[in-house]
Amino acid sequence: MSAMNDEQLLLGAMRSSRLFWGVSDHVISRAAEISLIQRHKANVLLRQAAEPVGHLMLIVIGVLEFSRTTVDGRRLVMRLHGPGEVGDLIPAMDGGGSVFDVRTHVPTTVALLPTGTFRELVDSDIALQRNVCALLCDRGRYNYQLAEQLMAFSLRQRIATSLLGLASVCGRAVAEGVEIQLKISQDDLAAILSASRQRINAELRWFVREGVIATRYSRITILDHYRLADIAGLVHALHGPGLQAAYTTY
Repeated sequence: MSAMNDEQLLLGAMRSSRLFWGVSDHVISRAAEISLIQRHKANVLLRQAAEPVGHLMLIVIGVLEFSRTTVDGRRLVMRLHGPGEVGDLIPAMDGGGSVFDVRTHVPTTVALLPTGTFRELVDSDIALQRNVCALLCDRGRYNYQLAEQLMAFSLRQRIATSLLGLASVCGRAVAEGVEIQLKISQDDLAAILSASRQRINAELRWFVREGVIATRYSRITILDHYRLADIAGLVHALHGPGLQAAYTTY
C-alpha cells in the first residue's frame, strides 16, 4: 500500500474515531503526521502489562485483545476493541506502564501516536480533552459493570452480555440474524468470562438448543437478539448508548 493510501487510511480512521469527534482538522492532521502505521498478523503480543508505553494505539483495521495474565498463567480477557478504538489511553495520559497485555485477535493494522506529542495535542484542543475524559469515563463505567457481573450475574447472563458486546464490536447483519465476525473459541470465552471451558461448553449448548444462537467453526450467529438481551437483562437498553443499533464488520 502506498504512503498516500496509508495517509488516507489513517485520516479516515481518525475522523471516525470517538477520540477525534469534533476535533479541529489541524489537530487531526498533526496527529496523522506524527503517527506510524503498523500491520500485524493474528495472535501477536504487542505489549505486556506494566511495560513502558511510548505510543497511543489507534485501531485502524482489525481487533485488539486487552488481557491480564494471572500468577498461575491463566489469561483473563478484559475487553476486545475494534476499528476506531484506542488502546493504552491511561498510560498515554499518566505516563505509567501498560495496564494490559495487548494482543492482536485477528490480522490488525494500528496507528501509533507518540505519547508526548499526543499530550501536547490534548493540551491544545478542548474537544480532544473532552473526548479523552469521555473515553476514560466510559472505561470506568465498563469496569464497574464488569465487577457487578462477576459478583451478581449467572454465567448464562454473562455469556449473553458478552455476545451482545462482541456483536456491537464486530457484528454483521445476515439473513439469520447477526453474525459475530470473529472466530471465538470456547477457550476465548473462558478467558473473557473467567470460567472453565467445560462450563462454557455446557452453556453454549443450552443457547443452541433454545434457538438463541447458532455455532459453526468457532463462529457464532445470534438468531434471537431480543431473547439474548432478555437473558442478559438488557432488554430495555437495546437502543441505548451501550449497544449499537447497526452492526459493521472489521
